[in-house]
Amino acid sequence: MPKTITRRDLLKIATEHQNSNRRRLTRHDCGILSAAGVLAERFELIDGSIIEKTEKSVPEDITSHLTFSRMLEIFDVGQAGTGMLLEVRAEDRPLNFPMPDVFVLYQSLLLFPGEVCGSDTLLVVEVASDTLRVDLLYKATLYARAGVPEYWVFDVAGLRLFVYRSPSGNAYDDVRVYEIDERVAPEISPKSEIPIAELMPFPAKGLQKQR
Repeated sequence: MPKTITRRDLLKIATEHQNSNRRRLTRHDCGILSAAGVLAERFELIDGSIIEKTEKSVPEDITSHLTFSRMLEIFDVGQAGTGMLLEVRAEDRPLNFPMPDVFVLYQSLLLFPGEVCGSDTLLVVEVASDTLRVDLLYKATLYARAGVPEYWVFDVAGLRLFVYRSPSGNAYDDVRVYEIDERVAPEISPKSEIPIAELMPFPAKGLQKQR
């Protein structure tokens, strides 16, 4: 059975993965750097820190692809997506430009005339190793504030999945952790259970960056 965890538990886990190397930038700064060719082709801005999406490890990439594939099986054509901006609340936008690894919308992308916001999603998924602290704490707050109803974080090094549900203000009221031998389903589709082991096929040791 998944274990319910508190924010204190999350903080303890996330602190183990803390990265102190960060620069606080704005979207405007990123626009200038991108135009100058300084930034990678795919990046996101989280709390003023640039995270290059091209630097994920092989296990992270595989988990992202497998999860996306499963969402395509569960939901209708056009609902599942990857690699695009998910807009947050207006007051959070200057320092944040999140691009979730996988997301599921309540309707097809083709039916959105403009930006896609957190409240347009059914599920948002992040796959993490080096960015675990950001994903467990800061992004959880960011997505809760944006109205994302369900948020998953795969910890590929720890071989576990954190599931956040019931957003309320700046946090989620229901946070649980699933181990590698358990099964999980999107809250909107409870019969679509997925063995977590089929989404994280690599062992915790020996994570290698792609060349």
